[in-house]
Amino acid sequence: MSYNQWAGFADAVASAALFMSTDRTLPVLRSVRVRHDVDRGVNLAEATDRFTLAEQIFGEDGADPEGWATFRVDAGDIPTLVRNGDPHDVTVVEDKVTLEYGNGHSWSLAMPAGDYPQVQRLWQDAETTDTIGSVAFNPALLARLAKIAPYYAGHRSPAARPLKAHYPVHLEFPDATRPMRATIGDRFRALIIPVRFGGV
Repeated sequence: MSYNQWAGFADAVASAALFMSTDRTLPVLRSVRVRHDVDRGVNLAEATDRFTLAEQIFGEDGADPEGWATFRVDAGDIPTLVRNGDPHDVTVVEDKVTLEYGNGHSWSLAMPAGDYPQVQRLWQDAETTDTIGSVAFNPALLARLAKIAPYYAGHRSPAARPLKAHYPVHLEFPDATRPMRATIGDRFRALIIPVRFGGV
């Protein structure tokens, strides 16, 4: 049986893009990174703006990860990528990414310059314990999770996600100084850095 490792790719990039930076002075963070996590055996799209970190898994279970190359998609290319949908294949040569859609249609884009931060260790910092403290979070950051939840209820278009759609968001945090972890379904997770107040 053949498994499609790019199934759900466009949706994963769209979800991760909600959490990338909008600061034009931080061009490296104005992108979504796509990679294969060897330890977990999954393909994922991830993004961070320093205050949040999010990732969404894509690809059919059992898809062969052989030949994978990590790449990034610039913020300016994401609308076109999402509109084109899932590719049949992707090739990366130096700083050029080519997405093959079949029927002779392909699309190439330049990878943004710069080294992406090593964000994987942040997930370890958010491992839960039995301690739960009082913590405050920026409501605008939590609102991004509200955009993801109905997406998982089966509404593909970000512009047409009805408010009545519901999907449980699970929130976990070890203490008031470490990131809160949010999970939606079994393919999306995010971290939100707590707001720290002086003397609290």
